[in-house]
Amino acid sequence: MQKEFTPSLGLEVAYVGTKGTHLQLVENRNQPFVTNGFYASTRPYLTVPLTSPILPAQCQAPHPACPYGTINQINSVGNSNYNALWITGTKHLSHGLEFLASYTYSKSLDYNSLSTGETYFIQNVYNPRADYAPSEYDARHRFVLSGFYQLPFTRNRLVSGWQVATAVRQSAEPDRDDRTCARRLSHGAARLAERCDRNGQSKSVFQQPGAL
Repeated sequence: MQKEFTPSLGLEVAYVGTKGTHLQLVENRNQPFVTNGFYASTRPYLTVPLTSPILPAQCQAPHPACPYGTINQINSVGNSNYNALWITGTKHLSHGLEFLASYTYSKSLDYNSLSTGETYFIQNVYNPRADYAPSEYDARHRFVLSGFYQLPFTRNRLVSGWQVATAVRQSAEPDRDDRTCARRLSHGAARLAERCDRNGQSKSVFQQPGAL
């Protein structure tokens, strides 16, 4: 939507929305089962079977069976959602002034922002939807201003032709500590950071799927 107030001054308002599907996720397919909101000690796959075609020699009798650890799988079951309101004001050069100002109010949600190097895997492979939360790069408010003003000095060559220019960029985004929230989850001796929910609040990634 555009509106012209004067021949040199205009305003544009736009809504932008994008939806991503089949995005890359990394899941531990041998994650311990979840019991009462905590990782248990039991995994789906305990040891390398003796019938495995790639059974290492050190796992064969008389040696003890080799235990399985983490089994990472990269799949394409992730989703993302971006919605934004863009407001742009433009003033073409007149009376020595020209500027471009833009404000964006947006929200980005995803399962895991792997494109930014985020290190958190899906924390509960049995309920990946619980990790649907603000993206690592989510910036709620963003303001950009650029422009210049021609100084009205024309007396001689020494003072004429001068311009004052500015470029401002300001954004407000959740602090990284807010993204991971303060509460931690127990995983044996390890501690895992917990993603916030879509409202920026701490939540359990072990909620039942039907409760989300």
